Amino acid sequence: MTTTSCKKGDQGPQGDSAMANVIYSDWLSADISQWGTPSATDTLRWLTVFESKQITADIINKGEVHVYFNLGTAAEPYVFPLPYATGATYIRPALFVGGIEVWANTLSAITGQNGAGIGTYRYVIIPGGVKASARTEGGSSPVDFNDYNAVKAYYNIKD
Repeated sequence: MTTTSCKKGDQGPQGDSAMANVIYSDWLSADISQWGTPSATDTLRWLTVFESKQITADIINKGEVHVYFNLGTAAEPYVFPLPYATGATYIRPALFVGGIEVWANTLSAITGQNGAGIGTYRYVIIPGGVKASARTEGGSSPVDFNDYNAVKAYYNIKD
């Protein structure tokens, strides 16, 4: 009778954190000159476009893209997630291969009292292989994507 046993090998090198794969943009401004109506006959909606080579078909189909709107300033941010709705006003993102359209149904949602564009936008891309919204035993996500500060802390995003 022969007996064989195995010895546990050495620990391998630590792999990259899932956070290392997360992509985020700078804060992007949308000057009022960058907003327009989609057509001559559709003047009730406004849109602007942010181009991003990182938004691929694979990201759209298998990953996550979260868009945030900072209505405040860099020094005093007031950040909320899109889509945003209050009363009859909305601001919402629409993804396409190569970028993001941001839509608003009223010009006052995107301009200040002086008619200048207000706010800045940031997108956070989580590739499909990163388990960003992996559920805990209770079924909740490890990060609240509606809370920008929680997302920023969880993914170590720098302003």
